[in-house]
Amino acid sequence: MACKAPLKIPFRHKSSDRSNTSTRSVASSRSKNYRRKSGTSRSSRSASTATPGPSRILPQHSRSRRGPPVDDSTSTHERTDLEGDDDTLNEVIMAVDMTLKGTVGCCYYVARDEKMYFMEDIVVGDVDIVDTLRTFIDPTVILVSTKIDDAVIDRFDPEAKSGACNGCDNDQFRLPFSLEVRPPSEFYYDTARSKLVNLQLGEENGTRVNFNVPGELAAVDHIDNDDNAARQQGQLLRLAGRIDIESRVTVGCAGALISYLQRRRAAAYLPGDDNAQFMFRVSVLEMFTLRDTMFVNADTLHSLQILGAESHPHSHNRGPTKANAGAKEGLSVYGLFHHLARTPQGRFLLRQQFLRPSLDVDIINERLITVGTLLRPENDSAFEALVSIMKSVGNMRVMIISLRKGTGGSTRGKGGVSRSVWSTVRGFAFHCLRIKDTLQELIGGEHLTIKNKIFEKFEGFHLAQVGRRISETVDLEKSSEEQRTVILPEVDEELDHLKRTLDGLDSLLNQVAAKLSEKLPSDLQASLNVIYFPQIGFLVTVPIDPKTGDAVYSGNFDSPWEQMFTTEVQVYFKTSEMREMDDHFGDVYGIISDREIEISHELAQYVLQYEQLLTTCSDICGELDSLLALAQGAKLYNLCRPQLTLDNVIDIKGGRHILQELTVSSFVPNNTILVGGLGDSTSTGSYEKTSSPEGRTNEDLHGPSMLVLTGPNYSGKSVYLKQVALIVFMAHVGSFVPAQSARIGLTDKILSRVTTRETVSRMQSAFMLDLQQISLALSLATRRSLLIIDEFGKGTDSSDGAGLACAVMNHLLNLGSERPKVVGATHFHEIFEMGFLKESPALGFGHMEIRVDTDASEVNDQITYLYNFETGRSTSSFGTCCAAMNGVPPEIVQRAEDLILLSLQGEDLVAACCQMPEDEVAEMEEAEQTAHDFLEADVSNNPEVTLADILTVSTTTGSRRS
Repeated sequence: MACKAPLKIPFRHKSSDRSNTSTRSVASSRSKNYRRKSGTSRSSRSASTATPGPSRILPQHSRSRRGPPVDDSTSTHERTDLEGDDDTLNEVIMAVDMTLKGTVGCCYYVARDEKMYFMEDIVVGDVDIVDTLRTFIDPTVILVSTKIDDAVIDRFDPEAKSGACNGCDNDQFRLPFSLEVRPPSEFYYDTARSKLVNLQLGEENGTRVNFNVPGELAAVDHIDNDDNAARQQGQLLRLAGRIDIESRVTVGCAGALISYLQRRRAAAYLPGDDNAQFMFRVSVLEMFTLRDTMFVNADTLHSLQILGAESHPHSHNRGPTKANAGAKEGLSVYGLFHHLARTPQGRFLLRQQFLRPSLDVDIINERLITVGTLLRPENDSAFEALVSIMKSVGNMRVMIISLRKGTGGSTRGKGGVSRSVWSTVRGFAFHCLRIKDTLQELIGGEHLTIKNKIFEKFEGFHLAQVGRRISETVDLEKSSEEQRTVILPEVDEELDHLKRTLDGLDSLLNQVAAKLSEKLPSDLQASLNVIYFPQIGFLVTVPIDPKTGDAVYSGNFDSPWEQMFTTEVQVYFKTSEMREMDDHFGDVYGIISDREIEISHELAQYVLQYEQLLTTCSDICGELDSLLALAQGAKLYNLCRPQLTLDNVIDIKGGRHILQELTVSSFVPNNTILVGGLGDSTSTGSYEKTSSPEGRTNEDLHGPSMLVLTGPNYSGKSVYLKQVALIVFMAHVGSFVPAQSARIGLTDKILSRVTTRETVSRMQSAFMLDLQQISLALSLATRRSLLIIDEFGKGTDSSDGAGLACAVMNHLLNLGSERPKVVGATHFHEIFEMGFLKESPALGFGHMEIRVDTDASEVNDQITYLYNFETGRSTSSFGTCCAAMNGVPPEIVQRAEDLILLSLQGEDLVAACCQMPEDEVAEMEEAEQTAHDFLEADVSNNPEVTLADILTVSTTTGSRRS
C-alpha cells in the first residue's frame, strides 16, 4: 500500500479562471437524474491546485503526481496525450449522504492526485454540515441518494426549490457543479465495502500478504485487472488500518463514488483499451476531517467514556419515534453536563460540541471567557436567574413547524398538564425579554459575544408584539382545558354573537322540554329531556320501560317520533320540533369552531411573519443554555479554566479524571508535561515556529514527547493516561477542566489504543482489532496529535508483543520534529532492561507510587497503592499481589511466586515445571520397589502368599516385608 500523508482537511481548490464554457447539467428536482457528459468538467483549473494552500489547522499535502503514470517507453506524443489538456484531471467528485437520524457521511476523489478521501461518520449532523463539506471540498460533481433529505437537495439548488428559475432543466450553467441523484442501492454498505476491497492500492512491487480463510472463494478481479490480487479478507484488514471501515454511511458514499468512476471510465474508453486503467484510478485512501474540528474517532469516544448511552432494556422501545423512548446517557463525560442543559436546543448543541471539539482558538477562548464570567461571585444572582429562565424556554423551531401544520391545539407536558402552542410561543417571547434584562445585570460581560448577540438579535419590540397579540387573542386557560384553541371575547363580533347563542341554548332546551312534556302522561312528564349534540343536533330522550324493553313514549299516530339510537336506559328521538331547532341552531357549535380556526389561522400567519426572529432567538437561547451547562458543570465538579496556546505542549498541574473521582472516596491529582515536535521550520503553516502569547518560542519548551508508564497492575496507569486525554479533549470543547491549572497546546487529533471492542459480527480476533487501532493511529498522527497507548502487544506471544510495542515507540520517537505527544503504559520491562529502546530526551518514564511491606504475612497485604505519579521506571508489575487481591486461590498465587523467583534466579523454568512433587516421588519409589520384589520373588511355591507379601506396604518405613 502506498505511503500515506497525515490526516488531511478537505481540499479547498481555487480555480484561476472558472470558465463559463464548461458544460454541466444540474438538478432542478430529485426525481430526475442529472449528469454531465463524459469528459466535461472545469475547463481552467490551474495545475497548482493539485496541492492546497497552507493550512493553519493541519500540515500541507505531500507532493503528488501531476498526471497519470506512464511507462518510460511511452513516446512524447503519447505522453502529451495522456498528461496534456485532459480536463478530467481537474475533477473533484464528492459523494455525500445523510440518514434520517442525522448521521452524515462523505467521501471525495481528487482525480489529479488519484486519492480518495474518507471522513469519520458525523452523528447529530444536519444540512449545515453537508453544506460546509461542499464549501471546503469545492467539488465539480456531487453524488447524493434519492433517499436523502429534501433539505439537502434544496441547499445545493435553492433556485429550484423557490421556483425562481424558469427553465432550470435546460440551464447547464446555473450551478458551479454537476448534481447527480443516484439510486440508494449504490450507497449500500456491504456492496460498497466489496468495491473497496477490490481496489488495487499501493505500489505494484509492494509487499502483499494473503489472509487465507478455509473455504473462502478467490476475490474478484481488481478494478485494474490485477491477477495477483490479495484475498478479500486480507485486503479488508489492511483497509481497516488506513480508514474507519465501520463508518457505514461514509463507506456507502465510497461505493457510490466508485460506481460513478466506473461509469465514466466505461463511457470514455472502449473495452480492452489499456489507457482505461489510467483514468480515475484510485491509488491512495486517506482520512480527512472538517476544518477547525478535532478528529476523535468512535474508538476514542468509547475508550475515554466521552459518550456512553444506556440502551432501553426493551429493544423495540428504542429510537426517535417517541419523545421519551430510546437510550439515555449513562456515566460519561457528556452525561455529566447533559442534564444541566435545560432546553432541547441547548442539549442538542452541547452534544454537537462534545462530538466535534473545536480547533478555532477564538471560539474556544470565547466559550472559556463566557463560562468564567458567569462563574464570577458577583454574578451569582444573574447566573441562577438565567438557569431558572432556561427551564421555561421552548424550542421555537418545533413550534413553527406546528404552526405551519396548523396544529394550534395543546400538547401534553411531562407533568400531564396540557400546554398549547400559543402558550409556548407567548412564554418564549416573555422569557427572551427576561434574558435580555438579566444579562444587563451581568458584571464583566460587556464584550461577551453571546451577550452582544442577544442584544442585537432579541428585538424587544417585535417579541413584545408577538406576545401581546397572542395574549389578546387566545384564551390560554380554556384552550388548555378543552384541548383546542379558544378565542377570547371581543376579538370577533360575529364569534361573540354565536357564543352567546350557544350559551343561551340551556334555557331554550328547558322551554322546549316543558312544552313537549305536556303531551305525555303526567307520570312520565318528568322523565323527558331535550339535549343537544354538536355532531347530531337536538334530540328528545325518554327512559326505557323495563317491562317491555321499549321507550315509555315514542310519539302518537299523528306525530310519530323517529328513533335515532338507544342506550341501556334511554332512547333518543328526532321530532319535528327538533328538526326545526336543527335548522335554526344545529350548526352553531360547528360555526363557532370554524370561526375560531379561521382566527387562529390568521394569528398563526401573523406569528409566522416573525419566524426568522423566533428561530434565531431560539438558536441563541440554545447557545446560551449550552454555555450555562458548561458553567454549572465547572462549578459542580470543581473545574478550572485551561489556557489554550499555539505551543505544542501539554502542561497539567493537579490533573484529575472527572469520572473516576466521582466513583471513589478520594482521588489523588497528578501532574503531566509533554512537548510535541517543533515542526519543519520551512513550513508556512501557522502552527510552526512562532512566539506564544507568553513571549516564549517553541524552542524554549522542555519535556518529553513520549511518556511511558510502568509499574504494578491496579496502580492507576490507565486512569492517568485517560485523564490526560480527557483534559485535552474538554479544553477543546471550551469547558473548564479537572485540574489545578492546565496549559494545553492546540491538538488536532486524539488517537487511542486502549479498549478492544470485540464483536462476533467482525471476523477478527482481539489482537487484530488492537493492531487495526494502532495502525490507524500511526497513519493519522501528526505532531499536533495526542496518542494514548495502553498495554499494546498483550494479546500475543510475549516476545512478539514486546517487539511490536518497542517498534511502535521507536517509530514515534524517530519522527523527530514531527513526533506526536504520546502517553503509553506497558508491562514489557525487558524492552528497557535489555536496551532495545534507547534513552532520548524525548522519552520520559513514569510510574505510579506504591509502598511494599515485605514482612506482611498475606500476599495481598504486601503492597499499598498510593496512586501518585512519580518520574522514573518501575521494575515490577506485582501481578501476583493483584491476583491475590482479586480472590485467586492462595496455592495458585504461591506457585506463581515460586516460578517468578526461579526466573529471577536464572533457572530453567521448563525443568522446574517438570519436577515431581514429593508425594509423587515417594509413590514412584514404592512402585519401583514393588516391581523389584516381584522380579526377585520365587512364585513357584505358594504364589498367593508371596504376592500378598510383596503387595503389603510397611506403614513405618515404606519397604516391603520379606
